Parts: sequence; structure tokens; C-alpha cells
Amino acid sequence: MSVFSENLKTFVRNNLPKHSQTNSQYVFNCPKDNCNGKNKLYLSKKTGKFLCFKCKDLNSFYGKAEYALTELTTIPIKDIQSELYGIPLNGIPVIDLELDPIEQTEELYEIEITKWPEDFYPIEHPLSVKGANYLKSRNISLDLAIKYGIYYHPTSQRVCFPVYDGKDLCGWQGRLIFDHPTMPKARTSPGLQKSHLLMFASLIPKECKHVIVTEGPVDAIRCDGLYGNVCTMGKSVSDIQIQRVLDLSPETVYLALDADAYIEMRRLTKAFYGKTKLKLIEPLPGLDLGGMTFEQVHKAFTEAKDLDPNNIFAFLR
Repeated sequence: MSVFSENLKTFVRNNLPKHSQTNSQYVFNCPKDNCNGKNKLYLSKKTGKFLCFKCKDLNSFYGKAEYALTELTTIPIKDIQSELYGIPLNGIPVIDLELDPIEQTEELYEIEITKWPEDFYPIEHPLSVKGANYLKSRNISLDLAIKYGIYYHPTSQRVCFPVYDGKDLCGWQGRLIFDHPTMPKARTSPGLQKSHLLMFASLIPKECKHVIVTEGPVDAIRCDGLYGNVCTMGKSVSDIQIQRVLDLSPETVYLALDADAYIEMRRLTKAFYGKTKLKLIEPLPGLDLGGMTFEQVHKAFTEAKDLDPNNIFAFLR
């Protein structure tokens, strides 16, 4: 992390403790009186560029970090510049202020926040009985479904696994409760940027020292009781999702993708190696974690093997 990024992190922590963040951006409510956009002001942790997605055109509210931070805190710009860039108040710079041109082109993105539509029901609702029965057939009890915040949509006959960014609902992934020859088994809600998020990450307790990276929602739920279980919502794991895992500061990352995801496993091993301890959870032959029992998954977790880029193919079938 650069000196600037460390200084920015310290400033935000000390002066703006009530804020949200993604893996690469701090997120604030816009301070402009004629905007007040909730969670619309995004500030890059790396470059310090900021942008209010609601009033960027109305107020031309975008640019360098200090112009947003002075509006958010009322601290004079010169004082903020001194803290961010190491500029003493006499104006003599201590460190170079120039940012890498590549960093200056970093794109800010907004994670959309949504809410459950009126015809989606919590899994314990009387209208969700079919969804609850389907989950029961997958060995997911009603209590467990409630714990993971699962909903049911009677019209489409899909159980819906929620995706949160902190406390904010960003969407869901729905699964058909029956087999159909043409309809897709999984369907993602409109607007969900699943490559930017990890399903169930908001349920990880702060004291948890590891993260278990799984492919699908049922795979992740089958790791219940092991803690740290997240779902990438597909075989492909984005660089943003990798960084989100690292942002959780795990001592160990357990890779638990399906056995046929060996190409992605190779990439993830290289991405995590040297940054955290790395282990492989092997599913039983011919199965993924979702097809195993809780006891079998727990046993596989305790027997997980150490991984590095040189030995991964020895483990993958």
C-alpha cells in the first residue's frame, strides 16, 4: 500500500468513522445540500479520486480527495493536504505528489442497493412452503434457511439467496425448485454486480481467522458451522472478489471450488500465494460440496491440504 493510501486510510478512520466501503473505495453520503445522495459519493482508496454519482453533473462534484473530504468534515483543505500528501503547512512538499498515470485512469464503480420486491417472501412465510420443502430436500433445514436470509418467489418458483454489501441488499441469485429442460437453473437479479461481491460475506464473524471460497450458495451453506464460508456465484472468480477475500484479513484461505474448476484453481492459487496461508478442500469423487453431507464437508475441511502453485495439479482430478 502506498504512503498516500495509508494516509488516506488514517484520515478516514480518524475523521469519518461512519462510512461504508468496498474493496477499493470508500463510500459516503453526499454532503451537498442540494444532493444528499445516500451512499452516492465514492472515493478511490488507491488514487484519491472521488465522484458523486448523483450530483456529478449538477454540482461538478468530482476530483481529488481533499475537495470531497473538506466538504465531509469542514477541515480546511490545506490541513487535509498536509495529512494526505505529507505537505507541511509552509507548503514545502515532503513526498512526491504525482500519481502514476495508470492509477489516474482507475474507474470508479457504484454498487447498486436494492430491496426485496413485494412478491418475494421470507422462507418462513406461509407462501414459501414450496421453497422451504425444496431446501429441505437439499438437506437445508428451515432454521438454516432463515439464518442465511433465503427468500422465495412463488411466481418464478425460485428460492433466492441474498447478496449483501455490509448491511445493504445488492440483489440475489435465484434457483429453480424443479428441473426444466430449457429454463436456466440459476438466475441473477437485475443490477447485481456479482463479480464485485461475495455472497454470505456479511455473515462472517469478526473473530473468524479464515475464509472458505465456494462456487455456489448450497456449497457455501454446506460449510455452515465452519465459518468464513462465502460464495463467488460461479466458477470464474474476479480480481475484485479476490481482493474482497483478502480485505477480510484471513490467516488462511480454503479453496473449495468444484473439481472441474482446475484452471480457475490454478489462477487463485497464484493470486493468494504469499499473501495468506492456502489450503484445498477436496470434494468426494463425482460430487461438489453441495452434494455432500455436512459431516462429509466438515471432514474434508479438517483434512484440507496445503497449496502452492507447484503442487496444485497433484491434488486436482
